[in-house]
Amino acid sequence: MSENTSVLRKYTRTPKLYIDLPSQGKHYPEGALDKHEELEVYSMTASDEIITRTPDALLNGEATVRIIQNCIPAIKNAWAIPVTDIYTILTAIRMASYGSNFEVKGQCPECKEENTYGVNLQNIIDTFRNKKFVDYIKEDNFEFYLRPQNYEDFTKINREMFVLQRQIVQHVPEIKDQEEKDKETQKIYDKMTRIRVEAVLRTIVRIDVDGESEDNWDEIVAFVSTNDKKYYNRLEEVAIQNNGAFVIPPTDVECSNCSKTYKIPIEMDYSNFFATS
Repeated sequence: MSENTSVLRKYTRTPKLYIDLPSQGKHYPEGALDKHEELEVYSMTASDEIITRTPDALLNGEATVRIIQNCIPAIKNAWAIPVTDIYTILTAIRMASYGSNFEVKGQCPECKEENTYGVNLQNIIDTFRNKKFVDYIKEDNFEFYLRPQNYEDFTKINREMFVLQRQIVQHVPEIKDQEEKDKETQKIYDKMTRIRVEAVLRTIVRIDVDGESEDNWDEIVAFVSTNDKKYYNRLEEVAIQNNGAFVIPPTDVECSNCSKTYKIPIEMDYSNFFATS
């Protein structure tokens, strides 16, 4: 051993587990991902834990991106992760850092008893293993090719919706004039609607019709926005279906007091998901 080589180098982090991505590597831009199978997952470092305590970094996605790229080196650009993979990735990092048990709280709907339950995170990863994203639909002679939102789009939309919801709770109640209050409320709801519509349209990669193809997003938006509503309605229907397929499903639990079985959601709140307790 060289005299300049520290003995501590033998004790660097090693992978705690390996995962395959549900997307199988689809929808990643070139250079964003090294591989889609057997990705090494490392535990979080002390600096990773520290940035999870910074609310602004969590809200704008910066903290999550840094953690993902540090814990899964095969992912070079975490902003480009499609939402089909994000919960698998975050769950794996949580498992690598703190183990497979995740505690959630729930109140029994029958007797109102507060309970704490342990959820096996491996079950969450298994849930997404065989999920399929619907990336093609046909309506009349129009063929729509779709992609999932990436983490950057997902974060931007959530941040904008958070700001608007906060305005409804904090800003609108302070307006004294009822007419002005109603106008401001409607303005906020209109903005929310535009965000939701744009989120659906952003999933369109291209439209093929009669042997021709269009992939200019402005042209696609103009077509869908000014044409028969059935095209948008079909796209929205598929978007809802895809979104529902790639969220963490509620888990069945049993009340320790009255034995009532009920479902509780597994909230993906980054500020507590990465916390040790």
